[in-house]
Amino acid sequence: MSNKERHMNSIMLMLQHYFKELSTVLDTEGSQHINVQEIYKDKRIIKIFLNICECIRANNECSIPMNHLHIAKASNQCQAFFMTILYTELWTLSNNEMNVNHIKLDDKLKNPTFQQVATKAYKSIGCYDAISGFLSPIQSRLEFLNLSNNWSEMLLQNSFENAASSDLCTAALKRNGILCLADLGSKSTDKSVDHEVLWRLCQWDMPVEGHLRVNIANNQEEEFKKHHFNALKCLYNREQQNCLAAIANARQCVIHNLMGISIECLQSVYKYLTWLHTLQQAEDFCQVQFISDLDIKSIFAKWQLDNNLKYGGFYCKEMLLSHQITLFKTAGIRGQRRIIEFFKYSPIETSLLNVIKECKKSGEISLAKRNILALREIEIANEHVKLNLLLEDAEISFRCGNIEITEALLKHALTHKDLGACPQQARALRMYGEFLLETNSQSFEYVLEKMFTRSMLYLEKIFKSQKYREYDELSFLYLDDLKPADFENENKKEAYKVIAKYADREYVQSNMLINSEEFKLKRQIILQNRQTADSIGRQNKDRDINHGVIIMKKYASLDETEIKFVEEKRTNDLCIAVKNYMKLCQIDSGFSSAEVYRIIAMWFANKQDEALQKEIKDNINIIPSYKFICALNQITARLSAKHIEFVSIIKEILVKCLQDHPHHTLYQLYPLIFDDSGNKVNKTRSSIAAEIITRGRNTSNAHCAKQLALVFPALIQFANVEAEKSSTMSLGDKLKRMKCLDAVHCPTIELPVLPSKDYTITSIIKWDERVSLVGGINAPKKLMCLCSDGKSRPQLLKGRDDLRQDAVMQQYFSLMNTLLCCDPKTSERKISIRTYKVVPLSMRSGILEWCENTVPIGLYLGSGSDKSGAHRKYRPSDITPQKCRQISMQHLKSDLQKRLLVYEQICAQIKPVFHYFLLEKFVVPGIWFERRLAYTNSLAANSMVGFVVGLGDRHTQNILIDEQSAELIHIDFGIAFEQGKIMPTPETVPFRLTRDMVAPMGICETGGVFKKACQATLEVLRKNHSVIITILEVLLYDPLYIWNVVPSPGGSNDDEKNLTAQRALLCVQHKLEGRLSSITSAVNTDVQVQRLINDAVSKQNLCRLYPGWDPYL
Repeated sequence: MSNKERHMNSIMLMLQHYFKELSTVLDTEGSQHINVQEIYKDKRIIKIFLNICECIRANNECSIPMNHLHIAKASNQCQAFFMTILYTELWTLSNNEMNVNHIKLDDKLKNPTFQQVATKAYKSIGCYDAISGFLSPIQSRLEFLNLSNNWSEMLLQNSFENAASSDLCTAALKRNGILCLADLGSKSTDKSVDHEVLWRLCQWDMPVEGHLRVNIANNQEEEFKKHHFNALKCLYNREQQNCLAAIANARQCVIHNLMGISIECLQSVYKYLTWLHTLQQAEDFCQVQFISDLDIKSIFAKWQLDNNLKYGGFYCKEMLLSHQITLFKTAGIRGQRRIIEFFKYSPIETSLLNVIKECKKSGEISLAKRNILALREIEIANEHVKLNLLLEDAEISFRCGNIEITEALLKHALTHKDLGACPQQARALRMYGEFLLETNSQSFEYVLEKMFTRSMLYLEKIFKSQKYREYDELSFLYLDDLKPADFENENKKEAYKVIAKYADREYVQSNMLINSEEFKLKRQIILQNRQTADSIGRQNKDRDINHGVIIMKKYASLDETEIKFVEEKRTNDLCIAVKNYMKLCQIDSGFSSAEVYRIIAMWFANKQDEALQKEIKDNINIIPSYKFICALNQITARLSAKHIEFVSIIKEILVKCLQDHPHHTLYQLYPLIFDDSGNKVNKTRSSIAAEIITRGRNTSNAHCAKQLALVFPALIQFANVEAEKSSTMSLGDKLKRMKCLDAVHCPTIELPVLPSKDYTITSIIKWDERVSLVGGINAPKKLMCLCSDGKSRPQLLKGRDDLRQDAVMQQYFSLMNTLLCCDPKTSERKISIRTYKVVPLSMRSGILEWCENTVPIGLYLGSGSDKSGAHRKYRPSDITPQKCRQISMQHLKSDLQKRLLVYEQICAQIKPVFHYFLLEKFVVPGIWFERRLAYTNSLAANSMVGFVVGLGDRHTQNILIDEQSAELIHIDFGIAFEQGKIMPTPETVPFRLTRDMVAPMGICETGGVFKKACQATLEVLRKNHSVIITILEVLLYDPLYIWNVVPSPGGSNDDEKNLTAQRALLCVQHKLEGRLSSITSAVNTDVQVQRLINDAVSKQNLCRLYPGWDPYL
């Protein structure tokens, strides 16, 4: 044994002994453990030992041969929570590198020490999603109920639990605003008084023991709460010096806590910063109360500014707002006078309304109810507050299913004489209208006239009135913190949105009825009755028979009247919806709004409707041109339509887009001009595109159009050049001459759409003469493009390949990112999809953005080589992926039982190693955790979004992983819309979730963070199903190459939907409805996600996949 090995063994023995003893000390911390050496108590010393462990792990291929659970416990003690999580993961991997079956792993996760350590770590960093992935509902029932904030069940369970459980229940009661019960719960135990509950309840009669100085021996968090409460109590009792002394003591406690925390996790820092903020508020209010010569405006203006800042979490902001309310309640005569001097009205009411608003945003309904009750207890003088309170109460009541209470509150808001002049009456009318429609209490026509239209008229009236113009900005603190002008604009937006929403709903219902079998049958009955009545009436003069004929005719007339009414209603609702969507787009400043897609969907589906065409023609110009840029794919696909008036309007839109946004529009039009399919329909579209470019050409875009007219054919020609069997080739002659294209924006760089139209482009200087050949069936070429910003960007040029489907998919992903960003659940989790630019040059060529700093997961794992890859590196004794493929290929034609047996035998001989990607690339625990979270969220988002569009061919070379962010990037979207199911070896899984894909997610596997992210993403998809269908509908009118090979019988109608494409969109529709199959009813999101996960990891499904898909990796 070398000296190095002996030294290492000595260090390992020393570390093992230290952490084992430390674990024993921590286990007995609650008891009278005497004679504990300083080495086990001082956090600085523990951190030194942890740093030694990290150095060994970083230099020993991500492993350290010790009891990782002991190290995890030590990390928790030092508040190094990311390190705790890392070592709990290593602990689960310690038995022969995951060489355990799932039952044994589950048993291991039931270890009480692990459950306690891991739960504390994840709670401390605020990652509650992960806890549900490993927490045992049997062993830790209360903790499990606490995750879903099921406080009523917790109280019931607590009846038979211990004191520690009582603490958990008390915390849950506090979180839900049930402070009186929380106060009783804390007093019923032997624990110290909960001072936070006391100041929230304004119970100042409780004596404070040891308030003169900070006791260092006590828990410093409890000491802070005590001194903080004492400061507020002294403020209430008008004891200025005692108040300032208590604030100083409390601040000393926070500083002491900050000195002991780990800086790797900011979650704990947020809490202490919030505490410091409350102390600053108390100090400010002490000045307001006691100092005569003071600039009041600067203090309260600062508070208002602070209220609008973003905080580390909901509870931080809620605490600050609630603390302000308590301070206002402690005000004496001088304080009250100064408060009124600045706020004009009671700030307590304003703050309570703000808290209610924040509670609604965060889904904290119980807490919102508590603050509504608190506001109802106040004698409110201001009519704005009264009306806002009624509306907030009504909204919360409706969310909770209290229909009668909701209706009573809304009626009171609308009929009370003192509230009639408030601007928020417009909101009350809208809310009552929505309530009537959601409960089906009135018809849409009635609600439109009596509620929605009245709401709009009321807005116009109130905005013109002298009283409204005299309102100062402080009055609008009661109107969602908006200035008068903003309030007017926001209310108009809401009015247009709600009218369009319900008109759209009525239109959809009428449309479904008109297209239903019942309606078709009714038409047939009318026709049959008419024919029968006419034939009998001409041949028979019998009185009874003639009477029967009259009855038949009357029934036929009655049915015809009903059909006419439904058709007229459908048209009317359609026009109302489109009109209000257009008005909404006019005043909404967003770039890619769902309303634009909805207008296009309704317009394109009803282009023969004359009333709608007139509505569109009269009002389409009110929509700013930049709104249409996101939907250019859908608009240009309809240029071949035969309806002259319809195409004429589209031309006008595109001409306007070209004049205002040439760098976006020309990249959509030129591929139509240079279409090389020879199809008659496409030739028509090409001539229309050329006409649009000619009409839209002006001084600002002429140079750009001229240069692009040269670039496109040059790129198309070179894309289709036959490449020799080598790794490089020279750039084409035409492209060599393309230099200093100062008016051409580099196509593979995203150019944000600007309403101002003032674009600063990154132009093309030249392409490098040396071209790399990537390899593949069509030999794509890798170009290096030098841009005007001095950077050389790699691009992938493809010939003999249709990239329109890839472009539509990227548009779909981009829209999904917009929707995910707007949704509270997904934005909080930072869920998004990595996209890249795809620019079709013609029907059979295109150029793509090269994804830098990425590697195919197959290349990393070593699926294409026997001598390299992670499997070879970390598990050299396993069989190679190539051998797995060979064995699987030999049994490709075998029956299911045999293939399943072979698959299980292969899996027994090769274990997942993809988790080493994160361990080796990101050594620092905090960065490792962040990247793992990014990987998990990325996998979840791509899985759900890919499932909806039936994305297939997800083998290990078609999924890239970013080496810097660990996000996944999917490429090659040629197999989509369930086409994988009709391949020679059908695909049987909804998305790739093999063992290697699961391994980086750690102990939670497919539960915890992954499952919650899937649920949140699928909820957004299902909520926006109409927008998604609109984007994908472009494929109905611009059929994919693979779907357009066989011409339609009897010639092709350019407006006729491709039946195969219709089937594909029907599948998408079923998925977004939550239907597991075409014969089952819809299920909720949680059930759908669990079923998809089960299908994706099913051995019976994986064993049937083609061996080249590498289902065992």
